[in-house]
Amino acid sequence: MLGAALRYDAEHGSQLVAPVRTRMERDRRIDDAARALHVHPNTLAYRPRRFGALTGLDLASTGDFTEVWLAIRAAQQLGGISQ
Repeated sequence: MLGAALRYDAEHGSQLVAPVRTRMERDRRIDDAARALHVHPNTLAYRPRRFGALTGLDLASTGDFTEVWLAIRAAQQLGGISQ
């Protein structure tokens, strides 16, 4: 589920998964997540769209959001992404 975004991050030195996780951890509040990541809110708004384009998942969908949240939590537990 996260593979395409994780590969993109590794290949391009970018961060798509971390902003999605940070936004999720802050109940989808863009301003709070942007402050935590030290980025402009517009930058943070772009990254989930790019994440969706790569993965085919729509974070506005409750089902997709839940699956991504669970996948991120599992990857954290397994050491696939940093906490």
